[in-house]
Amino acid sequence: MSDCRRRPPLPACVALLATLLLGACASTPEPGPTTRFDPVGYGGGDAQGARTLAVSRPADQRTRPGVLIIHGGGWDDGEPADMEAYVERVLAAGWVAINLGYRLAPEHTWPAQREDLHAAQQAIVENAARWGVDPERIGVLGYSAGAHMAALAAYEPNPRTPPPVVVAAGAGPFDLTQFPESPIVRKFLGGVPSAVGTQVYRDASPLFKVNAQVPPTALWHGTWDTLVPLEQSRRLASALRAVEVPVELHERFARGHFTNFLLDEDDWGEIRDFMARALEAPR
Repeated sequence: MSDCRRRPPLPACVALLATLLLGACASTPEPGPTTRFDPVGYGGGDAQGARTLAVSRPADQRTRPGVLIIHGGGWDDGEPADMEAYVERVLAAGWVAINLGYRLAPEHTWPAQREDLHAAQQAIVENAARWGVDPERIGVLGYSAGAHMAALAAYEPNPRTPPPVVVAAGAGPFDLTQFPESPIVRKFLGGVPSAVGTQVYRDASPLFKVNAQVPPTALWHGTWDTLVPLEQSRRLASALRAVEVPVELHERFARGHFTNFLLDEDDWGEIRDFMARALEAPR
């Protein structure tokens, strides 16, 4: 994984690309009337702190599936607003969008982020009636570092809450043991393997959480991604297939790490349909 400091930070790249591409693109779905709740602090946080959930839902009274949305930014940058295009797509699919804010490195190193994921999952259960969300029909969606966290939320969920039923993860670093010299990963995990121990790198890697009980997983990755290698998604897909967990990997030709963030309607449609099979399956 390259050093993000040599590139524009993810939020800046996303904003620029969204202006250039999404502004002129008619494929982004427009949601119908929606209800937005005031941000909720969770796990001891408050609405002004890092631990927040911003919830939006279609404006009716029907209980719906929900999707926990997780932003990227190398674990030390980014904010829920970066995922607003995904919030709109989730709403257009008819689901409740739950946009996560979490504590960032280096002030908060692993496993603080796992604690935040588990606390957020508990908050969803506690607020399910208010938000009109079915806590047993929760999917998780993220990009880049957010994809890494989405996979962790699904593969190592809060043991006291219903587990997610599906995960969608774009361009995620799923095996952090492959980045022992990365300054980004070092900042996230608190040091190099020789300092913090190789087990910390394994513990924070979704690849090593895979088993036959993890939920179906949709992956997408640009073939020209020089920040997070495509092999990361290929290896995760292979591990899931080995234990017969349903998985789709969409390799997006000639997309880099930042351009891959901007899903077109065809690719999003395939991911949405994959998620819908789990979120809307008869119970």
